[in-house]
Amino acid sequence: ESALIEIAITLPADMLHRLQNLVDVGIVNSQNAFFAAAIEQYLAKLESEEIDSQFATLADDEIYQTMIVSLETEFAISDWETLNIELTYDK
Repeated sequence: ESALIEIAITLPADMLHRLQNLVDVGIVNSQNAFFAAAIEQYLAKLESEEIDSQFATLADDEIYQTMIVSLETEFAISDWETLNIELTYDK
């Protein structure tokens, strides 16, 4: 776990009251825990979107597309053999 650093934020009063109500009834452990979890979730979403964006560029990358076709061709026979084995065991 990394070191904790204290920061200050400014929120609309109604938002803070809604959050405090969740803390008061025990739905959220603390305001701090809520903010840490919310920020972590949002960071994960943004990082995932960035990874997806980078993969999307591969759709137009001719070198990558050529490599994929080559790999598919190389593994076509073994993929077919594996599929046949799996279909045999499913009977």
